[in-house]
Amino acid sequence: MDNINVDTFEDQSIDLQKWLLIFIRKWLLFVLGVLIAVTVAFLYLSVSVPQYELSAQILVGNDKNPLDKSMLFSGFVSDPYFLENEKGILKSKAVARKALSKLDFTISYYEKERFRSNELYKQSPLIVMKDTSQLQPVGIGFDVQIINDSLLFITAKGEGIFLYDYQSGEYKQKLPEFHYQDTVKFGDISGNSFCRFTIFPDFNFLTKESIGKTYSFQFHSYQELVAKYRNFKVSNDRSSSILSISIKDNNPYKGADFLNKLTNEYLNKGIERDNRIAEATIRFIDVQLVDIVDSLQSSGDRLEIFQSSKKALALDFQTEKVYTKLEELESQKAKLSVKTRYFSYLLNNLKSKSDVSDLIAPTSLDINDPVLNKLIIELAELYSERSEMSFNSIKDNPYLGSLERKITDGRLKLSEAAKNILDANEIAIDDIENQIISAEQILNRLPKDQQQLLNIERRFKLNDELYTYLLTRRSDMEIFKASNLPKNEILDNAEAEDAVKVSPNYRNSLLIAIVLGFLLPGAYVYLIETINNKIRNREDIQKLVDFPILGQIIDSKTYKFPVTLNQPNSELTESYRTLRANLQFVIDESASNTIMITSAIQGEGKSFTALNMAVIYSFYGKKTILVDFDLRRSQTIEDLKITVDYGLSNYLSKNSTLEQIIYKDDKLNFDLICSGKVPPNPSELVSSSLTKELFEKLRQAYDVIVVDTPPIGIVSDALLIYPNADISLLITRYNYTSIDIFKTVVEEIKARGIKKMGIVLNDMIIDKGRYGYGYGYTTKQKPKRLVKNKKSTDQ
Repeated sequence: MDNINVDTFEDQSIDLQKWLLIFIRKWLLFVLGVLIAVTVAFLYLSVSVPQYELSAQILVGNDKNPLDKSMLFSGFVSDPYFLENEKGILKSKAVARKALSKLDFTISYYEKERFRSNELYKQSPLIVMKDTSQLQPVGIGFDVQIINDSLLFITAKGEGIFLYDYQSGEYKQKLPEFHYQDTVKFGDISGNSFCRFTIFPDFNFLTKESIGKTYSFQFHSYQELVAKYRNFKVSNDRSSSILSISIKDNNPYKGADFLNKLTNEYLNKGIERDNRIAEATIRFIDVQLVDIVDSLQSSGDRLEIFQSSKKALALDFQTEKVYTKLEELESQKAKLSVKTRYFSYLLNNLKSKSDVSDLIAPTSLDINDPVLNKLIIELAELYSERSEMSFNSIKDNPYLGSLERKITDGRLKLSEAAKNILDANEIAIDDIENQIISAEQILNRLPKDQQQLLNIERRFKLNDELYTYLLTRRSDMEIFKASNLPKNEILDNAEAEDAVKVSPNYRNSLLIAIVLGFLLPGAYVYLIETINNKIRNREDIQKLVDFPILGQIIDSKTYKFPVTLNQPNSELTESYRTLRANLQFVIDESASNTIMITSAIQGEGKSFTALNMAVIYSFYGKKTILVDFDLRRSQTIEDLKITVDYGLSNYLSKNSTLEQIIYKDDKLNFDLICSGKVPPNPSELVSSSLTKELFEKLRQAYDVIVVDTPPIGIVSDALLIYPNADISLLITRYNYTSIDIFKTVVEEIKARGIKKMGIVLNDMIIDKGRYGYGYGYTTKQKPKRLVKNKKSTDQ
């Protein structure tokens, strides 16, 4: 198991080394990638509008006022969702829109620069007054060029522009195209059937430098503004009830104004809700007081008349006790009667299907039933949620239907609870009335004058006590309304001076650019290397064939052709010497040898290799001849720039002798048989008996016979010549020979039982500092060869 791990690590280290070498050799691509990425980053930074982040803080208090709906719960201590509810209120569209309606954000102004436009919030030399009775195009910029101190040139152009009605707050029409152009003076009305506005100067910012400059302005709908400015974050620490509201804006002053207005509207929302409930309670009490005042006045007058006409009548102790009890019962009945009226009010409200968000709080009338209070809170929250979703919600929102069903169910439950409490209340009133009847029976035994006095006093005290009770409750509501303050508190307002610039971040942008400058070229190189289906190293060959790799010929683009003659001490010549040395292990150099050189397809360098191998063998004193058996597309004559009268095709067609086709030149160390003119039947000539006879004669006269044949993967000529060869060399070209084609050719060679075959990897690119006698070869993709060199490598 340990051995497996070691092998695995070794394979990984080899892969890393391989990729590292590939990346190093592509260093120019990485440098270019970084330069381009950094340039793009600087362009981005130059056109990006800065964005600032600023925040405000609110302390959400737990001090509950009598009208706070959370206090309607009996025994309420704390609401675990309290802070989340407050966050929801802050993020609501209603609060955001109310804040934006009190800010002048529907028109924004910009100063146009070369690469970007900067917003001029409260600093624009122009003041645009829109005509709200006219539809206005939103989402399109009006360019305004200040020609002189009084004249303006206005242009606008856009597609798919919406017309907006500021009075109804709705989109009314969509224009496929909008074009506008006008020249006006400051204060003149400008417009057409799709827009109308007036531009005034702001002399605080209109200077001589403004003349000739181009500014722009744009109309915004409330829906657009709400969508944009609701994109703020609300967060809190778990250990506190402090909410932090943060927003990002291109203009810190504009962002600060919005946050401050938002927090103010959030605080006012709670006050307005509580005040509405207090006012509803006061109105209810006032209605009850109208009847009580009349009864109190009437009973008071009767008591005064009776007392003035009759002498004071003393009561014994037992009668006084019964009378006191009777007064208490009357007081309880009066209070229960007020509660009965409240439940009747509640049931009527539910029957009318009006919004219960402004219902009189039960606690304001000493009604503390926990079930009733909970149902009222739940229903009020459902109405609030429906109102929130209805604002700017899409039409036919499926959740609204579900919400309506919940509201209907909540009203039904609240009605049933109110009826049950009302029934219980009436039962209590009946019980009290029975007790009152029993007490009255005792008092009926008194003399008639005493009975009359007691009845008048009872009615007066009852009305007086009920009147006092209602006035007390009304006074409590008035005091609460007058002293109603937000239960929450703004700890920190948003200040533009405290804004933090969050984008663009120069350091991060450049760092990202540099990283991408390396990653993208790296990914490109990796992708190209991965999907490249060309032979690029020994491993690609060894995976497909068992034939030995006898040599690796380095790239020849920098050498003069033929290199082995012109530069015998060059590294390229040395690679051919290495190939010749490796061949010693597979052939017997003491006898005459025929070396057939072929390739899978055209352009792999077989003719180039054949010519240089002939030169190499001639250097070692071997009598060498190069035979160009490519009767279809020979390149030898053109490469050597020679002229011959006869060639191999003439000999095989019996039109010349062997002596006539052998070309000798003092500049060459070897003899040469050119292919001659292209015959109409090359395959028949190659397969004739003269081919075998030719090789027998050449073996008697030469030590080494180098045979250049057509590509074995294209025509069968090389297969016909193979029986006459002692060794065959299959030339493959680095980053040129397709692995699929090479694999097909190898399979065909194996199928024919060919075994005397060696592989030569041609056109390698080496690390100059590591070269030495065949060792230290490394490969990389090289640029395209010049036309001259292409010819020299046997297209």
